[in-house]
Parts: sequence; C-alpha cells; structure tokens
Amino acid sequence: MKFAGLVETDAYGQVIMPTDLVRLDRTPRIDPQRYGTLPGASLSIELEITGVEQLETWPDTAWQAAIRAARPFAMNAGIDRGFRGLFAEGERPRAPTGALRWEAKALSARIIDRSGALVEELALAPPPPLPLDALKEAEPPRADAWDVVGLTLGMPFSEAEAAIRKRLPSGEVLTADRAMQTKAIAGAPEPYSSGKLFVSDDETELIAIYNEPPAAPDRVMAIWRMLRLPAGTIDAASLKTQLEEKYGAPVETKANGHGRISFIWSAFKPEGGCLDISMSHQTGIWAFESGASQRGAFVENRYFPGPGSYRLSSLGEQAATNGAAAFSQLESELRGACGPGLTVEMRTRPASGPASRPEDVGIEIIFVLQDPKTYGHAYLETLRAGPQGAAPPAEGEGRSKIEL
Repeated sequence: MKFAGLVETDAYGQVIMPTDLVRLDRTPRIDPQRYGTLPGASLSIELEITGVEQLETWPDTAWQAAIRAARPFAMNAGIDRGFRGLFAEGERPRAPTGALRWEAKALSARIIDRSGALVEELALAPPPPLPLDALKEAEPPRADAWDVVGLTLGMPFSEAEAAIRKRLPSGEVLTADRAMQTKAIAGAPEPYSSGKLFVSDDETELIAIYNEPPAAPDRVMAIWRMLRLPAGTIDAASLKTQLEEKYGAPVETKANGHGRISFIWSAFKPEGGCLDISMSHQTGIWAFESGASQRGAFVENRYFPGPGSYRLSSLGEQAATNGAAAFSQLESELRGACGPGLTVEMRTRPASGPASRPEDVGIEIIFVLQDPKTYGHAYLETLRAGPQGAAPPAEGEGRSKIEL
C-alpha cells in the first residue's frame, strides 16, 4: 500500500506540520554526489504498515543520540546554541495529543521528477549505525594548557601565592575580601572580587589571582598579569614572536584600535569576544595587607584588566532578589560560555595629552588566563550559598550597640 497520510493541509491549503512518526525497517540508499543535481525531484517510498502505537511521550532517536555525543565538545567550545532545548538521555517530553508511531516495511523507493516520471530506482537496506564515536571529543580542553609565569588555572591558591611572593618579594600585596564588601553581604557579590593582587616595588609588574569562595576558596579560578614598559621597549611583531615561542600560534589575533592588539589561545576560535579583556575600576575591592592608607601612583584610581564576566554581575544582583529565577537564567547563559583560554593584549599609552601623567606613558602588556564556564558554575554555587560576610565580633571587640 502507499502511505501518504502524514502530511495534511488546512482549508487554505497550508501544510499542517505532522505529529506522527514512521519507523522503517529499511531506508533508501542515495549517492551523496547526487545531492543538489536533481532540482525539483522528490523521494517516493512505498510502505506496508505493520503496526501502530499511540504516543504518550516522544521516543528517543538516532538523531538525539548523535546530538548528545557531540554536545560536550560544543559546550566546552561555547558553540552549543543550536543544541539547546534538546532533551537529555532518559528524558521524554510529552507528545502532542493524538500522535502516533507507525511501524512500516519499505517495499520500494524511487526518485521522481516534478511531473511524477521515474528518475531512478533506489536500493533499500537496514539503516547503518551512526558513527557516534566520531562525534565525541577526543580530549576536552584543559584549563592547565597555558600558564602565566608558571601559574595555572586550578592550582592550589596557597601554592600560587607562594610563587608570586617569591617572584615579587618586596612589593605590596592587596586583598579582595568579600567579608568587607557590601554587595557580598547583601547576597550579590561581584564576580572576580575575591583574591590577591601583588604589585612590584616599582609598580612595573602586577599579578592578580582570584578564587571563588565558598564554592572554590582554595583554587586559582582566574589570573591576570600586567607589565608596564617604557615606550619603544617592544613592538607588536616582536611580542608575537616571543609569545609563539612559548604558546604556539594563537587561534585569533585582533587589532582593537587605539593602539591595542590582542593574541588569543584557546581550544576553539572564541565567539562574541568571550575571551576579550575587560577593564574595570576595581580599586574599591582591594585593601592593602600592610594596612597602608596611601596607594601608589599607579594603583590609585586605576582601571584594572580582568577576565570577562558573561553578565555575571547583573545576574548576581538579580539573584539577591529573584532567587531561583536568576539561578535558572545564569545556568542557561553558562551553556554557551567559553571554555579555558589565554589572552595577551598589548596597549600603547599616549605620550602626550592633557590627561596624561608620567606613569601613563609607555606600553602595557596584559595577560588574562580564564575559564568562563568553570568560573561561572562556581560563581553560581556562591550565589546559591547566600549572603556572605565576616562573623560578628565578640562582645567588647569593637561591636557597638545601637538603639533600635
């Protein structure tokens, strides 16, 4: 028998999308080289119906299995937008009312032209298994694939701190402590606002390492380093050569204008600037460990480089008031977040201008090592943990009583 009942039209001749499924015992074999060479042709399959089943939920398919196999790489690479909304293994969304699954035996298959004339008879054979192994990621991107002066993502925070103090033994150390941050106490901590910043004596080298308490208090979750050099010390071409000797060829080189150029290393080509370096006014989160009240000429009122936040700051503020709704939105955003990557940016500061100061003239080279996806999940755990703050001091240790 010929089975043509899956496609219906309404009173206006518009096609109604089918809700039924047909499972064939055999499928036609078409030479891939014929694709696109038969304009207007269509595929006709003659079937014998052998059974029918009312569907309560959608069945799993080979296509879904292929998507699940490919999805881990897509998520690590930040290119999984086309994978969203697909159900996971074991999940079965409800089928539309009245949906049926027909079991069918394929009797013949042919290609016909617009007039219905036969173009080619096709052979039938059981469908071959999908090459799912070819879709799997052989080795996921590693967060420790790159380092900044020996510092890597995921290393113990204390180990990283000891290495930096050995490198910059006499410089200042600043701490970003959320126990003293009003947003953290209110339940909306700023992303990348917990860690330590080390400044060389002459303020020509700065290194910051971030953790993410309480989710990851003892691991390095992001790193930035800034070198400040006199004008003319190095040019972009020689910097690129030196970087390639250590890291290999970058996956992307971007001329950003205003005397800036970026080199990016990652397991994939970044989408949407997800590994770009952002500059933010972070002086408010850092406090000197020495207790000094005056900051150096460079540290005071400066915009510091930092890892990208993927809208984490605004979502953190929403979490303080919206709770689970904001968590759900953040989880959705993290599905498309980038995996680990290193960005090195060279900035040429102006030699003249009404706002320039002696310390503003020259070259800055900025290294940012980050993993937005891993950090984002840790930040989400922090938001779920609720407001953070220092434990109240004991009676007589500086706590004042006020009349309420």
